[in-house]
Amino acid sequence: MERIALIVEDARLPFLLLPQGAEGPESPEGPVLLRPTRAEIAAEPATAPVIDMEEEGGDALAYVIFTSGSTGRPKGVQIAHRSLAHFLWCMAERPGCASGDFVFALTTISFDIAALELFLPLATGACVEILPDSVSRNGVRLREAIERARPTLVQATPATWKMLLLAKLPPFSKMKALCGGEAWDEGLAAQLLPRVGELWNMYGPTETTIWSSIARVLPGEPVRLGEPIGNTTFHVLDEA
Repeated sequence: MERIALIVEDARLPFLLLPQGAEGPESPEGPVLLRPTRAEIAAEPATAPVIDMEEEGGDALAYVIFTSGSTGRPKGVQIAHRSLAHFLWCMAERPGCASGDFVFALTTISFDIAALELFLPLATGACVEILPDSVSRNGVRLREAIERARPTLVQATPATWKMLLLAKLPPFSKMKALCGGEAWDEGLAAQLLPRVGELWNMYGPTETTIWSSIARVLPGEPVRLGEPIGNTTFHVLDEA
């Protein structure tokens, strides 16, 4: 609730949409809290809203997302359509995603890497299955889902991959595994490499649009941050 209150304050939200019975940051200066019923939602039109993007074009906002706050107060980050489209184009090229792929979406949408799982399949013509939290947060059920569907691309944090290893993830030679969001090492790589077709290290802060660098992880080699994605540059600085 504290995180939600900070986000509401920082974003100056005029309204906050909540499920029935859910608590919200009650404050005279705060947003108007809306708790629609299922019947009220069902009565709304099912057509997509008409949005005119001609004026702003690629600079129009695609989304606003708040950082985790692990290094301080959560910070709102504005990502433009131009940046998101460039990111998806780069990911389609490397590590690669095409019309024949099948992607698992298991990341909560409050984490920006979910954009890869949701939008990359749509941009490339691949298939995507959105997994419920009851599956994505349970090692055994997630392993069973992988055994059932045999996805060709799965993105997860090191913690989730470790959870799958504890659940005895079997080898899938056609699965491309993307690992990022936390630091990881050769120990995890050594366990994953025999079980997947390709293993990739993904790195990048929220502010630079999801992943900024990628590196294919190979047997016997260190886990590197890799090279910057297309049309971008890294600057390595010292204390000065």
